[in-house]
Amino acid sequence: MADSTVQSIEIAATPEEIFAVAAAVEAYPEWADGVKEVEVLATDDDGRASEASMVIDAMVRVISYTLDYTYDYPNTISWVARPSDDIRELEGSYEFSSLDDGGKIGRAHV
Repeated sequence: MADSTVQSIEIAATPEEIFAVAAAVEAYPEWADGVKEVEVLATDDDGRASEASMVIDAMVRVISYTLDYTYDYPNTISWVARPSDDIRELEGSYEFSSLDDGGKIGRAHV
């Protein structure tokens, strides 16, 4: 059985604004806990990372892996890890939507 987690947070921004921050994977070391390095290996037609290599401090040890990204602007960013010595299987997504009351919410599925 695969492990999974779902987290949701409310952010005072539009889905488009949140999407732009999450799509800038090269900036993850500036704000994402544990992300030590990111190297964008390839980009899509819109200039967003389609392949990125990451070095992560996983508390027990430092691991590295390569993610393949797909985008559905401004709703979803999805990724799948390539199998490696450090990662056998990893996939996830961020989903962004507005709240019914006019507020904003970003949903992160990992």
